[in-house]
Amino acid sequence: MNDLTARRRKRTRSWSMTTNENPHPTKAEAKIFERYSWLPLVIALIIGAFWVVSKLRTHKLQAVIFAVGVVLLLGVEFLRWRRSRSQTGEKLDSTTFVDGASSFCIALIYGIGSALIVIPLLYAFAQWVHSHAIFQINERLKDIFGGASTVVIAILLFIVVDFSYYWAHRLGHRLELFWANHSVHHSSEHYNPTTAVRISFLDEAWDLVLVSLWALLGFSPL
Repeated sequence: MNDLTARRRKRTRSWSMTTNENPHPTKAEAKIFERYSWLPLVIALIIGAFWVVSKLRTHKLQAVIFAVGVVLLLGVEFLRWRRSRSQTGEKLDSTTFVDGASSFCIALIYGIGSALIVIPLLYAFAQWVHSHAIFQINERLKDIFGGASTVVIAILLFIVVDFSYYWAHRLGHRLELFWANHSVHHSSEHYNPTTAVRISFLDEAWDLVLVSLWALLGFSPL
């Protein structure tokens, strides 16, 4: 074996060791990741607070109830995850941090697409469906429960939306066409609360289409 071949193999071996190096952080990096592991929860709470305030200004009580519920459940899930981590001995490392950051970047990109394209189109679709409603459940519940109808409608919507989301999620795993979009949600290597926002806007559109169909019963799109 000549010197040129030996040098090439040495460079290849060195490059392979560098690229395949286990990305465990130093003790200082681990302390930073551990110290700021609460940051995603704080960001979610801030976003949720702005959402609640914006809905309060437009007097959409049902949306406020939904927003508060989402933020509270997210907080509970995050605290449960931290507790399970301490019990299993799982450590935060650089790959976890980068994976979480990529989830938030995906959520930002798809969130912009949803806000500019998906939500306006589906809102128009839901309004069209509502205009052809076969039953006016909102009005009937107001006649029966009066001022308490808002709470009753919110509970019913929670049930029907959860039911619709279950089937949308199930179809997302069963049918290849929907799995092509839903697989983005399952592309993370480290499952934690940040993967909840790793969603394709087309996947979200499919969920909203199924939910909008309940407007046929007279549920208001807002």
